[in-house]
Parts: sequence; structure tokens; C-alpha cells
Amino acid sequence: MIPNLDIAGDWRAYLEARASGIKSLWKKELAAVLERIDALEGEALASYLESLCELALCRSQPDINAPQAASEEVRQLELDSPSLALPLAHPGLLPKLQAFWLARFDEPRVKLWLYCAYGLQDTYIKMRPLLNAAEGIDNPSPEILLQQILADSGVTDFLRQQAALHLARSLLDSLDFALHEVPYCLCIRADICWQMLDELDELATILPVVPLSRFNLSGEAYRRALTLWCNYCDYTEEQGARGHEPLEYDDWCAKLAEEHD
Repeated sequence: MIPNLDIAGDWRAYLEARASGIKSLWKKELAAVLERIDALEGEALASYLESLCELALCRSQPDINAPQAASEEVRQLELDSPSLALPLAHPGLLPKLQAFWLARFDEPRVKLWLYCAYGLQDTYIKMRPLLNAAEGIDNPSPEILLQQILADSGVTDFLRQQAALHLARSLLDSLDFALHEVPYCLCIRADICWQMLDELDELATILPVVPLSRFNLSGEAYRRALTLWCNYCDYTEEQGARGHEPLEYDDWCAKLAEEHD
């Protein structure tokens, strides 16, 4: 189902044509939309691009037209996901978006959109000098955009939650990478992993629901896994100091489980 659009229905015909799978049809509709955008200037263009970002990237405010979910808090957190598959990377559109984002870089909601779009061609390269100047460091992580939003006392609760949710998911992705080779190794130093878990705890005070990784695991699940791994490392070191052969990780975990039954 294609929702009602606020941008004068510009993209409706394109989306319907795209859903049909007929390339010649959707390319024609896309060209028509891009031609209409090319005719916009000044505030009219800026207003259009704002609405486009709200639709295709990440909402910076609640959608009052969205159907009510069982929980208003859960509904708000669901709104961070892109609602439409619009071709933002198209060479006829992306330069306009990039110029719009960079011209209004100091706006918190623009930083949110930039974070969602930094992987689009040259977007990170173009915004990097602004981040360098703001943070005083070379090649800062895109997540700094989210941290800047969270540090801004003037942002709305909704925008703060969106930034916190994206940052939490980034941390969860990093923790998943760190632990994915256990029991063979930890891919990120343990002290950094503990620091990320502490950051997740801080973000939990902002979010009304527990953020989950792409594998539906919470920060607490990664905390337990990291604790188990660190305890196993201590065990193997102790056994080695005594001249004993340590148990394999799975056997050690099984023995530990038996002791706690």
C-alpha cells in the first residue's frame, strides 16, 4: 500500500510504476518528477526537500497521520525507519539534497538525515570538513552527528529518541561484531566493549523501549556473553599458571551450567 504523500503526490505515479516492474514506465515517471523538482528554487525547493527527507530517511517529528499502534511509545520508535523507497541517490536528486543538508548542517534534524544518508555517494566526504571543524579531529565517525543531537538541550524529545535509537543500534552492531568470533577470539578489545555497554545503559534512560540488534538481542544479552568470555579467559589463564590443560569453551560453559543447576 502506498501512503498519501505530502509532496503533492509527486512520487505516487513513480512508486506505482516501480511496483509494476516495468522499467520503461517507472523511468518515465521518475524523469517527470525530477523535471518538476528542477523547476523549484529557493524556499520552495527547501520545503520540498524537507518533506522528502521526512518521507524517505527518518522522521524528525511524530507523524500525526500514522495509525495508532498499541503503544504510542513503540509507534514513535517505529517511525525512524524509511517509509518509502525513493531514489535519493539518483544523480539528478542527490546533489540537491547534499547542498541542502550542508547549508543547514547546524540543524539537529538535518544531522539526523545526514546520518541516515551518509553512505550515499560522496555525502560523508562532503560533510567531513564540517565535522572536522566542529569536533577538532580528523575523519570523525558519522555517529558524532547523533551525539551532537543528544548533547543539544533544545531538541524535541522525539528527535532525541530517534538519535538515541540510531546510536544504540550502531553500538549493538559493534558489539555483535566484537563477539561473533567467540570462542576463538574477541574482535574488539574487552575494555571498549564494556564502554559500549555503558553507553547503551545511558541511552536506555532516553528510550521508552529496549533497543534490539538486527538479531533481536538486547544489550543485556551481549553483556552476559562478554562476561562469560572474560570469565573464561581468566579461567584459562589460571589453569595455565597451574600447568593444567583448560577445558574447551563449550565444555567449560556446560560445566558452569551444571554447577548452577
